[in-house]
Amino acid sequence: MDAATMDLLLHHAGINPNSKRKNLDEESKEGMSISNIVTGKCTVTTYKLFILVSAEVSESQRCLNNLLLQSSSARSLCSGDRALPDLIALVEEWSRAAPDSRPFPAEMLTIDVKLLFLITALSESTR
Repeated sequence: MDAATMDLLLHHAGINPNSKRKNLDEESKEGMSISNIVTGKCTVTTYKLFILVSAEVSESQRCLNNLLLQSSSARSLCSGDRALPDLIALVEEWSRAAPDSRPFPAEMLTIDVKLLFLITALSESTR
């Protein structure tokens, strides 16, 4: 695996600063949240964008999870400054947000924490 591929995967998993998840977070500050989806207070376009981005991020997180488990080169690419600081920042953002104002499903938080664990547990340089 090369660095460009890993950067693209991190982007789609919502882990780097210019990710799709961050862009949707900006829109969520204007009224997009899980409670607004349920109550119908968000627009149909925003809802469709939420569903598409959520699916893409979730699938990319799963791919990254599998790569971290099976590839030492993927682990070395994710350690250091490439993914770890952004992943820690995401988990901190999740912990500060109220449960009903989180712009993404809670399963994404679970996967973020799992990715954080895998990077730190399987790579000696990040411990």
